[in-house]
Amino acid sequence: MNHPTNIGLIECEIPEKSFVQRSASLPRNLQVRKAFAFHEGAKTALRKRFPELELTADCEAILQDETIGLVLISAPSVNHRSMIGAALRANKQVQIV
Repeated sequence: MNHPTNIGLIECEIPEKSFVQRSASLPRNLQVRKAFAFHEGAKTALRKRFPELELTADCEAILQDETIGLVLISAPSVNHRSMIGAALRANKQVQIV
């Protein structure tokens, strides 16, 4: 039996193009536990889609959480490259979505 992988989501995109709007349901072994979003509309969409989700004030809370094994970074731009590097340095699996 596979244990669920806790996901941290960093939402860089505007709500209409966000991961939440584009994604279908996640596999059972993946659970979004924490998220950070730059835009208020994305935060609202995240709360609606994942009611048990903890929204964080910054990305560091996701990177420092030892229970999070995978970080999804949604639609990063050139300005977000440092977040990708920081997640890798924090020994997280990283996926750009």
